[in-house]
Amino acid sequence: MSTGTDRTLTRDDTAEQAQERAFQALAAILESLGAGRHRLSYAAQRTTGELTVQDATADVRHTAQGMRLTGSPCELSALHGALTAGLEGSAVRSCVLIARTQRAGDVSACGWSLRGGWLHAMPVASLTESLRPCPGVQAPPTVIRQAPELPQPRRP
Repeated sequence: MSTGTDRTLTRDDTAEQAQERAFQALAAILESLGAGRHRLSYAAQRTTGELTVQDATADVRHTAQGMRLTGSPCELSALHGALTAGLEGSAVRSCVLIARTQRAGDVSACGWSLRGGWLHAMPVASLTESLRPCPGVQAPPTVIRQAPELPQPRRP
C-alpha cells in the first residue's frame, strides 16, 4: 500500500481499487435492472486457460426507503470476489457477466464483457449466440435486450 507522498501503485492498491470497482459495478447493474429476480452469471478465462464460473441470485424491490436487495450472502460475496479478480486483471484474460431477469413470468437477459478494466454492454447479437440452448435442451423463452452502459468509476 502506498504511504505519504509516494504515488506508486502497488499490488495491494490495485486489488483494493478492483474490489471497490466490483462493488460499484454490481450496484450499478442491479440498479439498472430494477425490480425483479436477477440471476447473475459470471464466467472468466484465467491466464492459465482455466475457466471460472460464479452465479448469484438477487431479488430487488423498491420500497419507500429505496432499493431492497435480498439474496444469499455467500453467493453474492463469491460473485463480488470473482468480479474483483476480473477487474484487477492480472490473472484473467477475459470475462462476461450475464443477467437473467424474471418479472411476472417473463425472462429477459442482457450482458457485459470486460474491456479496459471495466464492464461494457455486450452486443445483442453476441449475447443471443451465447445464450442459444444446446439442441434438445428445453429453455424458457428469453427476451434478449441491450444491457445498459455502466457509469465508469472515478479513478483515484
